[in-house]
Amino acid sequence: MDEAVGRLSFETLGNASIQVSAGGAPLLVTDPWLQGRVYFGSWGLSHPPSAVQIERARRSPLVWISHGHPDHLHPGSIALLDPLVQRILLPDHYARDIREHLQGLGFQVSVMRYRRWMPIAPGVRIQSLEHANQDAMLLIELDRTLLIDRNDCPLHGEKPYLAKLIRGYESSYLAGLCAVETDMVNIVDSAGKRVLPAPEELKPGAIWEMADLCSELGVTAFCCSSSQHVYCRRDSAWANPYRIVFEDMRRWWNAKEVDLIGPCATVDVGTRRVTMNPPSPAPGWTRVEDGTDGDDWDGPLLAGEWQELERFFRRFELLPRQLD
Repeated sequence: MDEAVGRLSFETLGNASIQVSAGGAPLLVTDPWLQGRVYFGSWGLSHPPSAVQIERARRSPLVWISHGHPDHLHPGSIALLDPLVQRILLPDHYARDIREHLQGLGFQVSVMRYRRWMPIAPGVRIQSLEHANQDAMLLIELDRTLLIDRNDCPLHGEKPYLAKLIRGYESSYLAGLCAVETDMVNIVDSAGKRVLPAPEELKPGAIWEMADLCSELGVTAFCCSSSQHVYCRRDSAWANPYRIVFEDMRRWWNAKEVDLIGPCATVDVGTRRVTMNPPSPAPGWTRVEDGTDGDDWDGPLLAGEWQELERFFRRFELLPRQLD
């Protein structure tokens, strides 16, 4: 590494949050979910950030948010940030709702241009890749190392571009989701009984698919990220056995040329040294709770809410053109 660049590192925090540091100082944090639960109390962090990690995220001058799902754009974590010292970076999504919301909270917000490098520190550049699904991934150049923060963003034709880009770096890391899509297998029979394959029938294929992608792209290592959550509400706890944890990854990982890095790790990109960080006490299975976290499913929509809902759907031209 060029001495003028200084020490560069990244750390995978809970779920999809990644902390990038330069010279030991926090520089950029992505998708900060730092505390609390999401999806009406259904998801909790399996590896909650420590007080030190939360403070470093709060001192990062730059915050990148991939998309609007609450485990990426988390209101309780945004409330911890300081609009006076932190700038939020967004992909160039076609809807401006997120930008306008954050600006309304007092933040300076910059929209990154598609596939355009943005220098943010000596030896550090970032590039945003978004697509029509309102998802995005962030490419982070750390001197001669490339970090691809895929989070849970699906690929929509970016594979050739990424593979070509990766070949220009000495080392490369893909950080992203490897999971069984439990919402896609949540099927019940006519009696209301859930019909599911065993977890062991689904996990190997998901892991092999990720290993194949890493091999095709030519990355140096895969970092477990974006899936460090547990299902902690009574009506979602059934999905916990389908979580792919690091023990599963090690058991079925078959890309021998690609290093496998567990969750909650710090990577020094100059030395490629990986330090595993002991996670904070996890919520655990015993914290499964009833209720919908204040969301009243029986409450009727008010007249103004109906109007807001109608305005929202009428923005999408596909619906009236195709579905009436």
